[in-house]
Amino acid sequence: MCEASCGLCSEEANEFGVNQKLIGTLDELKKTNKAIEASIEYRKKIKDDPIYKDILERCLNFEPRCSFWAGQGECQKNESYMAYKCGPACGACSAHLDEPKAEDASPATDEL
Repeated sequence: MCEASCGLCSEEANEFGVNQKLIGTLDELKKTNKAIEASIEYRKKIKDDPIYKDILERCLNFEPRCSFWAGQGECQKNESYMAYKCGPACGACSAHLDEPKAEDASPATDEL
């Protein structure tokens, strides 16, 4: 989830998405680090919750700037996008609860 230079890396941090970029001013870096810490705590909180069992593999930080964006308030400003592309950074894995499980999805057919 994060680059080694952030000092926050752990096994938990690497379980939920792409490595996060540490960019910006010192203030922005502090906010990004806070977002990474919050992501780790959020993920620990939901990891063993049976409600989230089937969505953890889909609720990932898909963008390397998720934590940066979260630190800049994008989870509130751009809620829908961030929930799906940066769920852990926004503490928003519940957005994936309404998605059908892969085995529940109807197979595609060519019939019209």
